[in-house]
Amino acid sequence: MTYCIYTDKDVPVKSGNYDHVIPLSLGGHDGFQVWADEYYNSTIGGTVDGKLANDFMVMLARRNADARGHNKEPVVPNWKQTEFEGRPIQLKLAMDKIEGFDPRTKAVIPESEIVGKILESRFKIDLSVPKTPSI
Repeated sequence: MTYCIYTDKDVPVKSGNYDHVIPLSLGGHDGFQVWADEYYNSTIGGTVDGKLANDFMVMLARRNADARGHNKEPVVPNWKQTEFEGRPIQLKLAMDKIEGFDPRTKAVIPESEIVGKILESRFKIDLSVPKTPSI
C-alpha cells in the first residue's frame, strides 16, 4: 500500500501510478511526481489538464516561461474570441510575431494589418471543478 495525496487513502501498488505534479502537457517533467490512485489520476487529470493546457492565460504564462509540452515546440497562445474590424478572428501571440486568422474566409491576417488597430477579445472564467470520482 502507498499513500495517495489526492484521495487521502492508502492505495494498493497495483492500483496506483505516479502523477506528474505539473503535467507533461504543461511543460512538466518526470522528476516532479507523486504517487496517486490510478483511477482518480486518469479521471480527474485528463479533465483538468486539458482545460489548463488550452486556457489562453495559462498558455500566455507558459509561453513567457518557455514551458513547453510533450512536443517540445514553443507555446503559441491562440485567443479564439477576438473581433477585428467587425469580424471574428483568432489571434496568435508568438514571442516575436502576432498573427490573425479569419475562420470564415480561412485567411491569415498579417501582423502589418493588425498593429495599431483596435482588437476586442473576450474570455470566460470557468470555475467549475470536475466531480471527484468515487473510489
